[in-house]
Amino acid sequence: GAAGIPAYAVARLKVLDGSVWVRPAVEGEWEEFSTNSPVPPSSRISVPEASEGELQFHGGQFVLLTTGTDLEIRDVKDDKSIFRLRAGEIRFDLPPDDFAPVAVRIPGGARVQIPVPGKFWIIVDDNDQTRLVVRSGEATVSTDAGEFRVQGGELAVIGQGVSVSPYGKGNEVPASPPPAESENDYRVPPNVNTELQSYGEWVSTPAYGYVWRPYVSTGWAPYTYGRWVWIAPYGWTWVSDEPWGWYPYRCGYWVTVPAYGWCWYPYNAFFFVSIGVGYGDPYYGYGGYPYYGYRGYPYYYRNARYYPSTVRF
Repeated sequence: GAAGIPAYAVARLKVLDGSVWVRPAVEGEWEEFSTNSPVPPSSRISVPEASEGELQFHGGQFVLLTTGTDLEIRDVKDDKSIFRLRAGEIRFDLPPDDFAPVAVRIPGGARVQIPVPGKFWIIVDDNDQTRLVVRSGEATVSTDAGEFRVQGGELAVIGQGVSVSPYGKGNEVPASPPPAESENDYRVPPNVNTELQSYGEWVSTPAYGYVWRPYVSTGWAPYTYGRWVWIAPYGWTWVSDEPWGWYPYRCGYWVTVPAYGWCWYPYNAFFFVSIGVGYGDPYYGYGGYPYYGYRGYPYYYRNARYYPSTVRF
């Protein structure tokens, strides 16, 4: 609708190799989804042989989908994301920036609860036995027999019971360095800037402040390389073929700037909030991990809105 959808309620698919198939609803049909497709809650994702994908959710959280993965997106919200892994292997990369907990239901009825940032692998074998590897951070396995804590550098084997043992190196706490002073003026979260800076540059303009100009050939225009796709419940959605084609087509506006051509103007698409700390002071979020936001303040997507496209007719 005109008001948009909360940005946290939408996951983004990246197809890294081969193909990825999605069933958007329980009664829906399986469809091949391409990179930069939005994936709504209640969807089921299947990754065929020799394929690989990645799901981006809750702003800057990621889960790698390897060959043979069968994953359901139960819900994605401001305060928690919930999945169900039926088969295959998934690898979570959950940085401290704007972190929110993750829960994964696994075969046999157990749950893996991830309350802090870190890196986590979950593997379901052919016998429905599950292995949880905590590379960094910590997690809890909840079963009918109780809760079992798994810390960084440990492996949990989950079947009829739960056994925890050492695995590889010890815990490595993720850290988020403060952004460069110039990045603060772009008014986008670090993960957005990290993605875009590989494909374009920020330029200062009198009318709009900082805007992002993609590295494209002469005569390029937005909404040219991609296609319109009907994706329920969002409706007609622009799915860009450009690797950077997520944020610039989901929020803000495309504007033409003399001497630069088409540029993306974020237009307050992201919300920044002061909590009373000075510039450079870390904000401690879930689990006590420090991260930095705009001018030293933490940033959130909580009032950011998702749009199937930002084109205006």
